[in-house]
Amino acid sequence: MHCYKRAELAFRDVIAVAWTNQNISGSISMDEDGQDLGTVDTFTVNADVYRLQGDFGMLEVRSSSPELIVLE
Repeated sequence: MHCYKRAELAFRDVIAVAWTNQNISGSISMDEDGQDLGTVDTFTVNADVYRLQGDFGMLEVRSSSPELIVLE
């Protein structure tokens, strides 16, 4: 069973960003609330490097700790 919540992951003090295997056109869908870029399938941390992977590709961000903002 899955439970979904709309949220934003805000990265502050970003030092570097790398986005590989980009697949925006294959991951965007529209629902009653507007644009949906898909889900994050994996999220890993190694020191100050955060890796997110999903239908959108692989995003690697080097920054201070991100803030998770849960939307209503």
